[in-house]
Amino acid sequence: MFDSQPDLKKKVLGIRDIQGMTLLHRAAMFDHIDVCAYLLEAGIDIDVCDNNKRTALLLAATECSLQSVRYLLSCGASILLRDIYDRNLLHYIIIKQLNVKEIAEQLFSRHNYHLLFDQRDRDGFCPVHYASKDGQLSILQFLIKMGAEIGNKTNQRQSPLHFAAQYGRYNTCKQLLDTTDFKRIINEQDHLGQTPLHLSSQNGHTNIVELLLHRGALFIKTYDGNSPLHEAAANGHINTIRSILQTHSHLVNVQNLDGQTPLHRASYNGHPDCVTLLLYSKAEFLKDRHGDTFVDLAIEQKQKDVCLAIIAHDRWKEAFDLPCPKYRTPLLGLIEHLPECVSVG
Repeated sequence: MFDSQPDLKKKVLGIRDIQGMTLLHRAAMFDHIDVCAYLLEAGIDIDVCDNNKRTALLLAATECSLQSVRYLLSCGASILLRDIYDRNLLHYIIIKQLNVKEIAEQLFSRHNYHLLFDQRDRDGFCPVHYASKDGQLSILQFLIKMGAEIGNKTNQRQSPLHFAAQYGRYNTCKQLLDTTDFKRIINEQDHLGQTPLHLSSQNGHTNIVELLLHRGALFIKTYDGNSPLHEAAANGHINTIRSILQTHSHLVNVQNLDGQTPLHRASYNGHPDCVTLLLYSKAEFLKDRHGDTFVDLAIEQKQKDVCLAIIAHDRWKEAFDLPCPKYRTPLLGLIEHLPECVSVG
């Protein structure tokens, strides 16, 4: 029919829906290989893009239509075109956790496949960032073997190790630290000054904290002056606090730019177990730059459980004898804000 009516053929092949998708896009996203073959034989453009700048190949990858991905690759679809998010084919293969082995022959036989490795999307993510974030160890190993740069940074200056540490990907961290370039990334700071050690401490991934320390991570401060111990204390990760203090007890009284110690941060955020541990670890009762002690912050934030933990501790008298400009004494502050704690005391 098309051969006898070329104008109709051109019109049909050029049909687009409201999303700018062609017939090839629709066939590819549902793995209709026979339809894809018919359309390509009829002359439809294999690399035409929809409204989101997705080719049929990119769309098939986003929809996990592996047969279509494999077929379109075999037909010569471009692997370097990117969508409105600046993501390429390899980005989506990793994001959607497709089986790379099933398309390796078609993809990595291309002469320009290596260009995919270090292309950044709109947020600055390379494929290796997504592999590290999701803990896709076999993919990460393959990318490293093929020459992907593990020192690439996102727009927020985070390396793949930042993501692996933040999301608790122990084996991924280990893989990255086993590379020859690990010393270059282990202490790198992101846009907030956070290192992978900060992020693992912040999220309570104690095993990764210990791994990083064993491999030479340093206790660098963020741009706000927070140490990894501040991060663990602020988020209530008692096992991480305990692990850090076992070998770095001198950090217990480190102050950030606001003059706050880990004890301030634990108290302010309402983590009584962490406050108790820090008290037993001989934390000093320092004032922050506003003149507040950890007791003042607990009272101001109405952290009842923290106040009860202080009252129950052996150092309670020392804590409640602290000068308190706002209330004259911490006891008067308790009476005003948390009178139920006074009756317990």
